[in-house]
Amino acid sequence: MSALQTPIDECPRLGSGHMTAGESAEDVAKRAAAAADRLEKSAERARRRAEAFAAGAEGERILAASLAGLSVNGWFMLPDRRTSSGGNIDMVLVGPPGVFILDAKHWSGVVSSSGLAIGRFDRTASVKALGGIAADVRAQLARDDAQVRGVLVLTHEANQGHQVRVHDGVVVTGVDQLTDYLGGLTPTLTGADVEAVTGRLMSLVPPAGAAPGPEPSPETDSGSSPQALKGLYDRFNLYYYVQPWSKAGRRRLYLNDETGATVAYKDLVSGVVAVTDEEAGDHARLLLQNASAGSLGLTKATVPRVPASMRGGKLVSSMTRLWTSFHIGFRWRKGALDRLYCVRANPQDGVDEVGYIDLTTGEIYPVHEGPLGKDLRSPRRYLELHVERYRPRT
Repeated sequence: MSALQTPIDECPRLGSGHMTAGESAEDVAKRAAAAADRLEKSAERARRRAEAFAAGAEGERILAASLAGLSVNGWFMLPDRRTSSGGNIDMVLVGPPGVFILDAKHWSGVVSSSGLAIGRFDRTASVKALGGIAADVRAQLARDDAQVRGVLVLTHEANQGHQVRVHDGVVVTGVDQLTDYLGGLTPTLTGADVEAVTGRLMSLVPPAGAAPGPEPSPETDSGSSPQALKGLYDRFNLYYYVQPWSKAGRRRLYLNDETGATVAYKDLVSGVVAVTDEEAGDHARLLLQNASAGSLGLTKATVPRVPASMRGGKLVSSMTRLWTSFHIGFRWRKGALDRLYCVRANPQDGVDEVGYIDLTTGEIYPVHEGPLGKDLRSPRRYLELHVERYRPRT
């Protein structure tokens, strides 16, 4: 409806009194003008809201780009997280000096060098909110060696050179000063500590919009909410199954997802890999390119590097060094034997055999009973998940 149209409920109601034609037209005109004024004000509020969201997105992009070089020095980034109370965190940054809760502010007005004001507008509420979030994360993490700091990062060109200072317990800095500030802090965590704290925070502050699930996952902290953990696990792990097939001299390996649908296949005679599901795309092709009739042929160097599925896009996901893990079952049949041999593959951890499932009896046979590695569960647990997900095809 345009600003010149009158809503139905704004139309005059005809009563029992008598009005002249001129008086009626004047009344309608006044009502129409009032309705138009209200619509114009509503449209202006919507424009301001849209501009605020756009500015926020630009600030987060600038923040992520400024931190790109930290990952090679043992830092991890968790973008766009949500707190247990439902609040939003632009970025959680974990490195040798501790944990940093980053809030990007793309304010176009110049922020005062003392206090936190832009002209006559006081912005201290943003600092208080960030300080509260940092305090909550600190209490949940409960590690004395991992200091948790709130950092308000000014990303607009008007404030990018703002000098580092502390306001009400929160660090305030321009984005151009951020990496120098971080680099000048004293390390308190080892590389192993940084990875352990990052893994813990992945559970405590999951990605914004993470879908909940019914059961806990094997690669996250057992003390966290099962629903949150299942949602996180599904974002970082993909399950596929290789099914050999032969007929009249034709020999193929079919790559199926956990629903039983085929996403790609390899012609073992010609060596050509064909992708049948565009969403699986390149990583499905890479999973099959070195496979043979009896082996996947995967190595650490050939595991597809697929950024974990999280809001923020592939650029930010790549900088976090959080890659998708592939759990692949290879069906093998000979005579009365019918088995599913399973591996876990990740670009950082390499390829680990976890054992096999006897598809005739349902029994599982893990390669060993210990954990696969730090922060990973036992082969038995991964085989149990394969039992839950595998949909055999005859």
